Amino acid sequence: MNEIITINPISELQSTPWIIPPSKSWTYRQIISAFITQTSVTIQNALISSDILLLLKSLEVHYEIHNDSLSITPSPIDNKIIDVGNSGLALRLIIGLAARLSSPVTITGDLSIQTLRKVAPMIDILRSGGVRVSYLQKDGYAPLTVTGPFRGGQFSMDVTDSQYLSGIMIASISCASTIELLSINELPWILLSIEWLTSLGANIVLKDATLTIAPSELSTSTNINIPGDWSSAAFPIAAHLMTQSYGEIINLSWPSSQGDSEIANWLVSHNLGNWDSGILKITPRGYKGASLNLNTWIDALPIMSVILSQATSPSHLEGLASSEFKECNRPVEVCKLLNSFGVKAQYADKLSIMPGALIGTSLELPHDHRMTLSAICAALCAQGPSKISPISAADKTYPKFLDELTKRGARIQ
Repeated sequence: MNEIITINPISELQSTPWIIPPSKSWTYRQIISAFITQTSVTIQNALISSDILLLLKSLEVHYEIHNDSLSITPSPIDNKIIDVGNSGLALRLIIGLAARLSSPVTITGDLSIQTLRKVAPMIDILRSGGVRVSYLQKDGYAPLTVTGPFRGGQFSMDVTDSQYLSGIMIASISCASTIELLSINELPWILLSIEWLTSLGANIVLKDATLTIAPSELSTSTNINIPGDWSSAAFPIAAHLMTQSYGEIINLSWPSSQGDSEIANWLVSHNLGNWDSGILKITPRGYKGASLNLNTWIDALPIMSVILSQATSPSHLEGLASSEFKECNRPVEVCKLLNSFGVKAQYADKLSIMPGALIGTSLELPHDHRMTLSAICAALCAQGPSKISPISAADKTYPKFLDELTKRGARIQ
């Protein structure tokens, strides 16, 4: 694949309805369901991305793909080396899965996993519960070898990232644990993991910042359907807002347990969209800047920053601490992205954006799908062409985004 593309500005996108890709988060979780319960499953409407295919290969499972259907027959992961690619979510979930076992499992990933995606906060609790963990390169990061089983107990933790707690919950569902949550970030994703694990029969209760887990019998449906992904939906929404073009999305549910569905509330509250018989209709017009706390929909930081760059007044975004440790330091990289397009942005506790006209630019971004997809949306309304790389990063959540834009009239080379 050519890693560099040129995007020419476009005055209007065609209004062909969008069908949003399946949720990456739910696809990963339902793959893990098969391994927790050792049940063969068929996942309908699964996201088939390079990271998910790499994980399936590393797990050495038998799987079949028919259109958007993924069938998995799980196998033991004892004594395996599992490569999670670029996925911090897969990293934390697999660590939790490995902590249930009495044989060692080694987990590794790409450079960002090995240098940016901390695991120490969850490893500290696992070690307190009897799990042996050996860091193979850098303390606090993969690659690492995990040998359980986790015995449970009473713990406390700062939930700086919801994925840490999701991994701990997986390790805990066959033993008794009580976890006092000293701080809570990304609450919707914690609730989503509780929803997922309780659907398998897990006994998990969150009350007054205390998470209580009791042993239970676990099972999973053999036929699972994945919902459309709200975090991916943000990019078509942005594409239509940036080009001031009417648009429709037809396969989302709202309200939704996905934290990034908060963008729908923002759209509706600013009279930029509405729901009509299950269709999200995007109706662009001028909009004011905003002061937003993105803690509960943190993955929207890059694309909301791009959207707000075209507001009629300044914006200030806070609650961003956990986004500093994603595929890149997103608040810092968002400032670089907007500055490159000619919009003033700075980050110091809050990210402040002074809106302005976007000027075509050349961007070599970190290998971060949300940064790449956001830059593409910004380029659609820039004054002059923009060159963006690496384009392959978009494959992680939205492999066909460029194709879909081209179908709607975008000029991409």
